[in-house]
Amino acid sequence: MDPRAAPEERPPFTLLVVVFYGGMVALAYAVAWLFDVDDLYHMEQGWPGPWPDWMGIGAGIAFGALAHLASRFARRRYAWAKGFYDRMYELLGPLSLPQVIVAAAASGFAEELLFRGALFPVIGLFGSSAVFGLLHVGPGREFRVWPVYAAVMGLCFALLYQASGTLLAPILAHFTVNFFGLADLVPGDEEPSRPTDGPPSE
Repeated sequence: MDPRAAPEERPPFTLLVVVFYGGMVALAYAVAWLFDVDDLYHMEQGWPGPWPDWMGIGAGIAFGALAHLASRFARRRYAWAKGFYDRMYELLGPLSLPQVIVAAAASGFAEELLFRGALFPVIGLFGSSAVFGLLHVGPGREFRVWPVYAAVMGLCFALLYQASGTLLAPILAHFTVNFFGLADLVPGDEEPSRPTDGPPSE
């Protein structure tokens, strides 16, 4: 049987996503309550002032698209990136398009609310980005670069938040990265790559 042929064989996926990220939203509000974070969605900074919504939307989607293009380039060029994609497919794929949309939207909103909205005001730019990276440790050697990648992305999302003064831009950037990344696990996009027999490219 073609493992890419039946995304509907994973009925619990959407429920698990909603429950997990619903819990993360609750945790964000708990952290905000404990540390007196008054506003999870806005910060006083903003360069050169709070951005209008259209600017946040454009910047978020543009950054997310560029980040995804970079990850696709890495996957085609480097064996470690190919291995990560293959392992991710084994763990999550195949997915249907509705599952991708739900997962990307839930993760983009909940993770930004917790790490940027709640934790950034408490432990700062680098602290919140480091925690974000550490919580992306995955099973197996294929995931060894994921925490580093996540920490760098978390730093970029935090800078977007700081520059724009609103969570809109980082939420949309996060959604875009996750949407296109997970969309690669939809049947028919491309076959999982196979690690080469030679040493990984550096």
